[in-house]
Amino acid sequence: MSELEDIASYIFMWISHLDESACKKCRALNGQEFRDQDIYQETLWSAIYGDVWDLNADHSLAHGRAQHNCRCQVTVRVEFDWANWEAIKEMREAYRLFEALPGAI
Repeated sequence: MSELEDIASYIFMWISHLDESACKKCRALNGQEFRDQDIYQETLWSAIYGDVWDLNADHSLAHGRAQHNCRCQVTVRVEFDWANWEAIKEMREAYRLFEALPGAI
């Protein structure tokens, strides 16, 4: 996984419905980007609010673990460091070899 960390970064963005159903915390998080966090971690963490999104269950923690009717979403964007193009090509070739194995994918 360290190779992937060197060539790709994940940017999570909070999206709230900005109507009367969104609470003050969700409105404050709307549009916030979370960088330097790992796609494989358990939760997204905010410096202000602490754990705000359960990445495994894909739901908000902004209201505590008991609240599941929050309509917010989190999107994920992947950005590649093209300076590491050779590592990307190597990963692509390894994936092609994996696909060629009988029973893979």
